[in-house]
Amino acid sequence: MKAWKQPMSLVLVMLMGLSLILSACGGGKSDNASSSAPASSPAGSPASSSASPSGSASAEPAKDISGEITVAGWDYIQKSLSAVLPEFNKEYPNIKVNFKVAPPADHYKKLTLDLSSGQGAGDVVAIEIQNLPQYMELGALEDLSEDINAYRDKFNKYKVESATLDGKVYAMPIDSGPVGVYYRRDVFEKAGLPSDPDSVAKQLATWDSYLETAKIIKDKAGVAMLPLAGSTNDARMFQILMQQQGDWYFDKNGATAVNNDKTKKVLTLFDNLWKNGYAMDVQDWTDGWYAALKDGKVATIPAAVWMGGFLKSFIAPDTAGKWGVVPLPVWEQDGARTSNDGGSYLAIPSQSKNKEAARAFVNFMLTKDASQIALFKATDSFPSLETTYSDPYFAEKDPYFADQPYRQLFADLADEILPVNYTGKYSEANALTMTELQKLATKKQDVDATLSAIESSIKSKTGQ
Repeated sequence: MKAWKQPMSLVLVMLMGLSLILSACGGGKSDNASSSAPASSPAGSPASSSASPSGSASAEPAKDISGEITVAGWDYIQKSLSAVLPEFNKEYPNIKVNFKVAPPADHYKKLTLDLSSGQGAGDVVAIEIQNLPQYMELGALEDLSEDINAYRDKFNKYKVESATLDGKVYAMPIDSGPVGVYYRRDVFEKAGLPSDPDSVAKQLATWDSYLETAKIIKDKAGVAMLPLAGSTNDARMFQILMQQQGDWYFDKNGATAVNNDKTKKVLTLFDNLWKNGYAMDVQDWTDGWYAALKDGKVATIPAAVWMGGFLKSFIAPDTAGKWGVVPLPVWEQDGARTSNDGGSYLAIPSQSKNKEAARAFVNFMLTKDASQIALFKATDSFPSLETTYSDPYFAEKDPYFADQPYRQLFADLADEILPVNYTGKYSEANALTMTELQKLATKKQDVDATLSAIESSIKSKTGQ
């Protein structure tokens, strides 16, 4: 990724952009208010679900380092990392870890102000993939290139590339968000279609066959193929299907690059889903969306690996055995069968007063197989560290998915994720795209007009 230089005076612009990202992403259960938890008393899921992470080789600093560090993030981050804290304490008994926890919106607002002012950010900070470029461009994060070098080929390639600016790596991956298609076995059976994963994967092999299957399901089962909001569309699935093709708002040099055949394919698919009645017009993370998934009112939902945990835990816990998962349909032969949605990093602010202890913490949590498996078991934090994918946990059958080993599917798909260049202008581009998609959904403009409008509005508003 090349730098798109952003002076400190644009901190207010960053704050406005982050608010747009957070309002678009939404979803899930809300995070708790600020709290702290010393390493000796971790909060969140118990560490008993993990194997000892102390057996892997790493580039960690000496074990005699001491002091106190503050880790800033949101509730999910605290719960994940707390699962490994007891093992970290064994290796580094003289380091005390405090958590500074806030809802994501508050976390990012404070982080932006703290990094720009040079104080208050703490020693380790959690940053989501779409927000990372803005903070790298501020020039307020430590270069972690030496820390990650020994593991560069072991992490998902796209995750390392997304944390790289001008040849330097500024953050270490926590988790990844490979995407597949979750489907209702009972709906497919009602439509007279096979419901086992191998057969469904063939049935949904391409996006053309996905549309054909949508017609069958609508005609024979009276059910929508997927939830896809129209007048309130947030561009989330649009981005997933762009990235599946290695397409994005910006090219590798940061220039607007939306007006192309790949983007047009996604818009055409959306147009067909909407105008043929194959999509349920319901906003993600609303009561109607939850009900559609729980009650079998939609046949599929393209979503990331973390959706499996959400379905099981609070969206549709009573539907065990009715779900399956398959790869994304491809756009062309030998094309990527997945994309990415979500995922975070740990970074070290340059202002940290205990960088040695911060580095020890980041390396221990994120470069050890056992640490990553412990995070995964505690909070469904899918590892970015590919050496974990041979762990037996991935191959375990899951009764919620009718004994399908669904974690293994995502492990097999993860290396197909293509990198994209978010840039510090991502939030603006996303908001502008939402507006144009909503016009397409409500028949205010056609595919060609939408494609042109997205390109021109991004160029005009971002200057890229």
